[in-house]
Amino acid sequence: MAELAYANTAISALNGVLVSGAASPPYRVPAFDMRDNECEDPILVLKIQLADLIVRRIAGWTQVNAASLLNTSQPRVSDLRNGRLERFSLEQLVRLVRRVEGFVELPVEWGPRLSSFFNPID
Repeated sequence: MAELAYANTAISALNGVLVSGAASPPYRVPAFDMRDNECEDPILVLKIQLADLIVRRIAGWTQVNAASLLNTSQPRVSDLRNGRLERFSLEQLVRLVRRVEGFVELPVEWGPRLSSFFNPID
């Protein structure tokens, strides 16, 4: 099943748990907090989160119809659904979220470890 390829890519990247159920597709990625592990690549984590949101938003659509909605090609939708995220930039994924009526907001939180070295930001 093609959807499971997405799960395997996302899960191996996050060391998470595959979630399945009637309300969610089998490739849904659990929420991930980047503060839990400093070694995680934040770009990869953000790409996985955005791709998961897009894939869930277009669940049930054919690849052709989803491609039309996303203003992209059917092979690109296949790449997205199969977790080939190396073929997408973070910027492209943000644009795809917008095309399915989503809004991306990026809150920044500062860790306490080196706070004495930096100027405070209100």
